Amino acid sequence: MSVNSRYRDPEVTSYNLTVEQQLGSAWVLDVAYVGNQGRFIPGNYNLNAATVAGLGAKGQPYFNKYGTTAAIELLPKETSSNYNSLQTRLTHRFSEGLELTSAFTYQKAMGFISTGGGLGGFNFYIDPQRDYSVLSFNRTLTLSNSVIYALPFGKDRRFINHGVAAFLVGGWQVSGVNHIESGTPLFITDSGRALNTPGTTQVPDQVGKFKRLKAIGPGHPWFDQTAFASHPGTTLGNLGKNVYSGPGSVTFDAAVFRSFDLPERAQLQFRVDAFNAFNHPTFNNPDTAYTDVNFGSVTSAGQGRSLQLAATVKF
Repeated sequence: MSVNSRYRDPEVTSYNLTVEQQLGSAWVLDVAYVGNQGRFIPGNYNLNAATVAGLGAKGQPYFNKYGTTAAIELLPKETSSNYNSLQTRLTHRFSEGLELTSAFTYQKAMGFISTGGGLGGFNFYIDPQRDYSVLSFNRTLTLSNSVIYALPFGKDRRFINHGVAAFLVGGWQVSGVNHIESGTPLFITDSGRALNTPGTTQVPDQVGKFKRLKAIGPGHPWFDQTAFASHPGTTLGNLGKNVYSGPGSVTFDAAVFRSFDLPERAQLQFRVDAFNAFNHPTFNNPDTAYTDVNFGSVTSAGQGRSLQLAATVKF
């Protein structure tokens, strides 16, 4: 069941400060602070979530009144978010059609609702402030390096600049982008049987240092499982939400492309793209449910190498 309520449209206030400096004749460095503040971010709030720990259904407000344990969602409850980052970019333009760009970002996104589309929910009805955490899509560190090179063949270029051969091999460009990213957050949860508080997610206790073992596959934990233990009693465990992060990723995308002039100022661009060109494995987060048999293990991976052919007409 859902209950509609009037609400304001989400608002996001963005702000940034950028300093750009030319270094020598061909290098340009940009250093920026970029941030935003979100208000009235909507989320599904369960009016029938238990507000008293340990009582099961008896702790749910509408069970006591009407005998129902079904979720009754208020659409929506407004929340806030914020994002802060340091962003740098270094660009170098060589002669002969070569350009290099390197960009680095150190960032943190915080809020109550992690969903990028639709309405997300809440996890801690008996302690609502614990829902405020690093958002699930946050990647603390990102580094990308890109290169674009216009091949030195064809008309007005250094090599093969006359005749049919110049037409066939001229005008081609190649590009490559290397992405290095830290992992996304891990929300480690427990079964909730001892907590016995419908609507609230139980978390375990952290009893040791979090260690990344980085093993892959069932039975080979990516992090040390012994750092966590089920929390006894009817209170939440001491582990915070999204405190640690999972595997990072390293990928390289490449492309070869060329544009052909058409009548009426139109252009035809033909390109071949190779995503994750070196087929480097990108592992998904490990299982974060404490009672699962594969708790702590990485059992799946992201997409491998893929190729794409495309032709685009611009006019």
